[in-house]
Amino acid sequence: MSQNKSEHNPDNNDDPKLSDELHNLKTRIKSFEQTTSDKQESQPRSQDASNMAVAFRACSELIISIGVCGVIGYGLDQAINTSPLCMIIGLLVGMCVGFLGVYRITNNMGLSVGYMHLHDANKNDTQKSKKTENNGSTST
Repeated sequence: MSQNKSEHNPDNNDDPKLSDELHNLKTRIKSFEQTTSDKQESQPRSQDASNMAVAFRACSELIISIGVCGVIGYGLDQAINTSPLCMIIGLLVGMCVGFLGVYRITNNMGLSVGYMHLHDANKNDTQKSKKTENNGSTST
């Protein structure tokens, strides 16, 4: 019984060549585990940082647009003496502008001025799909 245990023991020092190979294998496994764990940790952190940057940009755009439009409305109220009317309208416009900005940020529309390029892209996609449908129906 004790012979079987010594034969299956990986740390058996009877053969120095095998023990060297075993030691080399253990060090290679440890180094591989360290490099893969470092890569796995760095990727989610960079993705989290990118997501946080987008969230911060969206929040700041929403807050700034509401604030700027509210201040403009307040200034108009003071100039034309219409107490809270222009400020309320300014806040509502600011909310709309802010939510539009958040929508553009979250859909990766970037800083483009208009949405015409999206309309053209959708139009081209529709035309391509119609052409493929027509080609498919004429070939059958």
